[in-house]
Order: sequence, then C-alpha cells, then structure tokens
Amino acid sequence: MKSMKRVAALVMAILFVGVGVLSNVGTVSNVEAAAKISKKKATLVQGKKLTLKVTGAKGTIKWSVNNDNVKLNKKTGKSVKVTAVKAGTSKVTAKAKGKKLTCTIKVNGLNIVKKELTVGQSFKLKATGLGKKIKWSVSNKNVTIKVSKKVNVTATAKAEGTSVITAKVGKKSYKCTVVVKHVHKTVKVPGKAATCVEPGLTDGTKCTVCNKIVVAQKEIPVLAHDTIHFDAVEPGCHSLGNVEYWYCPDCEGFWTDAACTRVTNSKSVNLPAKGSENLQHVAAVEPTATENGNVEYWYCPDCEGYWLDEACTRLTNRLSVILPATGE
Repeated sequence: MKSMKRVAALVMAILFVGVGVLSNVGTVSNVEAAAKISKKKATLVQGKKLTLKVTGAKGTIKWSVNNDNVKLNKKTGKSVKVTAVKAGTSKVTAKAKGKKLTCTIKVNGLNIVKKELTVGQSFKLKATGLGKKIKWSVSNKNVTIKVSKKVNVTATAKAEGTSVITAKVGKKSYKCTVVVKHVHKTVKVPGKAATCVEPGLTDGTKCTVCNKIVVAQKEIPVLAHDTIHFDAVEPGCHSLGNVEYWYCPDCEGFWTDAACTRVTNSKSVNLPAKGSENLQHVAAVEPTATENGNVEYWYCPDCEGYWLDEACTRLTNRLSVILPATGE
C-alpha cells in the first residue's frame, strides 16, 4: 500500500514539473511574439506630427517609408516622429531582426506642396479630407487658379516668379508654393569640327535671359591621321634621300611608323646627298648650221645626272641641255 502511494506521489511530481516547463515555454513564446507597434493605422492632417513606438522588440529597429507623403525624423531607434507632408497614403515600416511592423498613415490636405512650371504650363491641385468649405486664394498674378467642385484647382503659370496657393478651412491654411520659370530664349552655341590634333564639339544652345546652358555641347573624339606613306629612298650623289615615313597633310605631322606614335619632322626624314668628286662642268656652246650646241650644265658620271647649276639643285636631263643645229 505504501508502495502504491509512493508511485502516485512520484507521478504527481513529474506532472507538476512538466506543467511548469510548458508554462515557461509558453511565456517565452509570448515574450517573443509581444513585439508591436503603437499604431497600425492613423490619419493626419497636413503639417501634423505623430510619434510611433515599437515595444517588445530587441536589437536595432530600422524605420522606412514607401513614399514622400510623410517624413521621418530618423531611421533607427525605438520610436520615430512622423510628419505629414502632403495628401496621400503612406506605409511606415519598423524592421527588427527580420520582423516587420507597419502603420498605414492617411494624410489629409493638398496633394502637392511645391511645383515648378514654365510660363503657360498648368497643373491640378487637389484637397483631400478637408471638406468642401474651402476658400482658395493665390498670392499674386504670376499664377491664376480655377476652382472645380470646391476641392480641385487648376493652376496656370502666367509670369515668372513665385506664388503661393492657399486652401483655407476655418482658421487652418494649407499652402502650395509654385515657382514659375521663364521660357528659355535660346541661341546657338556653335560647335567645331574635330581634327586629327584636337577634339571637336557639337552645337549647343544657351538661354539669353538667364545664361543657362539648355543643350550642352558634347565632345567629338579626335580624328585619326589621314597619312601618306613615303618609302625609303637612298640618297644619290647630288640628290637627297629619305627614310621611310608617314605624313599627314591635315596637321603637317611626320611619323616614322604607320600608327603615328613616333613623331619626327621634315628635316629628320631627309638624308643628305652622298656627294661626288667627279662632277663635270660643261660650258655653253652655240649651235651652228650643222652642229648641235648646248646650254651650260654640270654632269655627274657616277649617277649620270644633269643639272643647270653647280650646286646641283636644278635637275635637268641630257635632251634638255642640247641646242639643235640652226640648219642655215
């Protein structure tokens, strides 16, 4: 009998411990699942602020928003301050250790708070969630407005400058700033053709009113050299030779390779004449009725060349130096 009681007591003790363990497991699970955000939905009027907090979460919390209808004052921390910027719906997300908590915020007010236009352009401005007792006004004549269904406005830019469109509901005002820019009066900025020496530029345009570049000029790459190839020529007794070279008539450049990487010049490509000690001077002879004559010339038997001067600069040939007989 005592044995039975001991067994029963042991079973009860085991059950008690088991229940305690399960209870603790449940508590841990509840703690882990307790992370929550202070609001899941909220409605704000343009310009108003809301503080969102996350509780029950460990580690760094990162905040983000899916558009610019609202603005966050920071990106990390247990809490964040949300400012309503313009009408629309935004989703603010808090992320901690892979878990995401979100708050959907609806903003009532104007759908646009700043707009840039050029003269003649228009845009639509809409008031959301402000009711229909709205008094619309504009600060000057740079912009005109046309109200539709009391909550919509079509704004048209008339002159350069800054205007403020105001939607007033009771004592509260909602504003949209409109910056009107002038229509550019453009003139051509001439480009220049590229050469084999320097890059060129495409045509561009600039505004004569604000001097702003409207169409930027773009660089045109340097052109390849359009070269003429000269084979090497051995110098003669009284004539110059030259090394092999390439010449570009566009930029008047000289190179000793086809890729135009080894620059040279006109003097360096020439090879001086070898010279000859056998240059013969032939005096002028007047022709007769039966005999040919000749002009004065110089002859080199080494290269069989004829010249009209001793310096051998005025090249001629055998036939040109002969004066035919007069035949009289």
